[in-house]
Amino acid sequence: MKRLKLSVLMLLSVFLLSACGEQADIRSAADLSAPEEAADLMMESLKGLNLDLFNEYTDNYVGSERNWLGITVRKEYQVFNELLQPFHRNRKRYRINRQFSEKLMENLSWEITDVRKDEEQAQIDMEITNIDMQKVMGNYTVSLLEENMRAGQENGLWGMIRGFGRLIHSAVSVENLASAIEQTDPDNPDNQSTISVTLIARPENGVWKFQLNEDFINAFMGNINSDTFPEEIEQRINELTLQYEQTLSRSAGRLTVRKGQPDG
Repeated sequence: MKRLKLSVLMLLSVFLLSACGEQADIRSAADLSAPEEAADLMMESLKGLNLDLFNEYTDNYVGSERNWLGITVRKEYQVFNELLQPFHRNRKRYRINRQFSEKLMENLSWEITDVRKDEEQAQIDMEITNIDMQKVMGNYTVSLLEENMRAGQENGLWGMIRGFGRLIHSAVSVENLASAIEQTDPDNPDNQSTISVTLIARPENGVWKFQLNEDFINAFMGNINSDTFPEEIEQRINELTLQYEQTLSRSAGRLTVRKGQPDG
């Protein structure tokens, strides 16, 4: 089932990682004397998807692509790349991506546990909690496999094979992943991911500029880069995979026997 999980992760990387968002009513207010206030402001902008302000307080922006007239046609960002592309707001892809990103960020919370500062940089220790996206994605994967198994039982060997192809393709449904988040109780501690990170910020243009890194991105996106699903979900996926393989083997065996029978 690694192929299925990779399809989901590739989808999320396309929509969330590596384009301007609607703005929440948050304004720059933290000066260089208070890095913890800047950290709170940056996290509030992230939770509200106020991406202009988020970019102001982070190194999210990577660069711009320009046409031969020197007009910017695409900008590159480390996260929420597709949401920050020029002229995309009226497109269906943007609306779907925006809705999913809002669902992903609405349960984000954080606690600053320590701040260390000198003239050159500030280090902010923070515990970041969000809905556990590995659990969401795992349950989503299980539901896809169970649906395909039911379809295979109804339609036989070739229906199961075709169904698996559709299952891989259906893993790129952002709407379904957003629904999977909605169906997960965010107040249940078992459905939460809490990760401790240390943020580095340096003074730039009168504000603290925070560095994005893999640990921070993974934390605010709900441990989305974890290599494994929770144990109980992995076990269920293994059970379904074994059942799938056994069904295919039995069906293929019956097909071989029928083909080997003499005519008449």
